Amino acid sequence: MNFESVPKVENSEFYIDQAFRRAKTRYDLIKKTLKLNDPLKKEYILNKERFIKIKDSINKDFDRILERFPFYDKLSDFYKELFKCYVDIKKYKKALASVKWAKEKIEELCMNAIKEMKGMQTVKQLRTKRKAVYGRVVSFVNRIEDNLKYLEFVRTQIREFPDIKDDRFKVVITGFPNVGKSTLLRKLTGSKVEVNNYAFTTKQLLTGNLKYRLFKIQVIDAPGTLNREKLNNIEKQAEIAIKHAAELIIYIFDLTEPYLLKKQLELYQRIKKENSKKPIIVYLSKTDIIDKKAIKEFKAKYKIDFFTDLEALKKEIFKTIDSLSKKRKEEIIS
Repeated sequence: MNFESVPKVENSEFYIDQAFRRAKTRYDLIKKTLKLNDPLKKEYILNKERFIKIKDSINKDFDRILERFPFYDKLSDFYKELFKCYVDIKKYKKALASVKWAKEKIEELCMNAIKEMKGMQTVKQLRTKRKAVYGRVVSFVNRIEDNLKYLEFVRTQIREFPDIKDDRFKVVITGFPNVGKSTLLRKLTGSKVEVNNYAFTTKQLLTGNLKYRLFKIQVIDAPGTLNREKLNNIEKQAEIAIKHAAELIIYIFDLTEPYLLKKQLELYQRIKKENSKKPIIVYLSKTDIIDKKAIKEFKAKYKIDFFTDLEALKKEIFKTIDSLSKKRKEEIIS
């Protein structure tokens, strides 16, 4: 799902001014072309056109919000969990409901006003009605000002969410902060990602794509996690990606900082246990600056099979994708 198309939400004054400006433009156009000698009938037609334009303007602007902002209950589990990291779901639903409420109220107001004007006997009555309708339009839109502000806040939070493709195999790269996840993503997929020599460079889920035969593979670089009970929002994204998106996990070990090895092993074992039905490939990063003896000792001590060569890693990824594809077909047949 791509959240970049979610529109910017303006304040209430913007939508009010736009609706009235569009109504005025329509009024001026009709007034120039309307050939009527009856002032009462003329005023009725001009007011009617104004009300229709106001209604249409609000409908257009608010429908754009209602149609483009995601309906939370229809999101996948992955996006639902991601939303919860940044958005108050109850407040979000209330904000969207308020936009729908204001839209319906203004439409009802304008259509009822058009009907009521038919029975009016003077131009003064029609003009009084117009002022009343304008006042109530302002009131309805102003009442949802806080909700409009919250929707704009939500937009700024979700616009950077990754576009996870349902039609692709998903591979999630995970591990401690600063172990080389983004570097591996770049090497595997050619994606342009920020790589720096400090922890939590990656603050959101980054994606790249691989092709293998007819398969499309989406590789996801998850922010680093420190394997602690209380996770921050950056770390939670990694947990969500592994749990709800990953079909294959690549866990990266970095042996250049021996004092963190124990914690890296603990995180690896936890991920392995919690995702026992998902294949996990282990990759050793930064091997160009690691003592070869340290690599041999790691393998001998912990009995973990791993890859250090990029091409060998790719072959293992493709081999696993073949296996997953075969399993998918068997499940469909059965």
